[in-house]
Amino acid sequence: MYKLIAIDMDGTLLNSNRQVSKENIEVIKKAVAKGTKVVITTGRSLNGIKSFLNEIGLIGENEYAICHNGAAIYRTDNFQLIKANPIKGKDLKELYKLKKEIGLYMHAYTNDDCLAHERNMYTNIEKLYSGKDVVILDYDNDVDDNLDIMKVLMFEEEHILNKKIEKIPKDYFEKYNIVRSLPVILEFLNKETNKGNGVKELSEYLGIKKEEIICIGDQQNDLEMIKFAGLGIAMGNATDEIKSCAEYITETNDNDGVAKAIEKFILKIKE
Repeated sequence: MYKLIAIDMDGTLLNSNRQVSKENIEVIKKAVAKGTKVVITTGRSLNGIKSFLNEIGLIGENEYAICHNGAAIYRTDNFQLIKANPIKGKDLKELYKLKKEIGLYMHAYTNDDCLAHERNMYTNIEKLYSGKDVVILDYDNDVDDNLDIMKVLMFEEEHILNKKIEKIPKDYFEKYNIVRSLPVILEFLNKETNKGNGVKELSEYLGIKKEEIICIGDQQNDLEMIKFAGLGIAMGNATDEIKSCAEYITETNDNDGVAKAIEKFILKIKE
């Protein structure tokens, strides 16, 4: 019996219009009513998912969310941070130097805020996603070396980012967990931080066994949790890498793939 479902947001639970379908909401509520723990597991910040948690009905006592690709785990009744695995302000300054050398846009996230060194099209997008304005500051002079930084993002158009990644020195890949969460986004995290470890830490906190866990995703940053799960499920629109390591491939995010997977493995509705 599966007791926990970890579900990615973008490209998985959200359709191409960045909405949660009525079918997905209804089926998730049925799974919760049956006693299954449903945990949004995303690269987004907490501010970027609160409205969705409310819409789906996942705000409440003993409900949880995993954000920043596993760097932060929250209770959703009071949004208390129960586990964090960040990098530090000194890492942000080091990555800012890299950003300037290779030429990318950049954001950094604390537990509460998104930090940027300038306003640009990506700061506007961040405000649209989270509903909270970005804090503009001088990374080198306004950030304490010991400040907890959940993650650092670098942005560019896909074809440009492809070339820029090749310019990143090898030692950065050895020091940080670097993942492509979307075609236009490269994320820098604590070396031990990924969604798989986030799901593992929460499941241990809740006393749920690995074989009792389902994880559903579509992109590179979902790889570790797909591999960790008792049942790893790839979306129909997932990358080939995710599909190759998943045990089951569901429908696409525009065809209620999450709902169909839950119906099959949790609600046991015959196809």
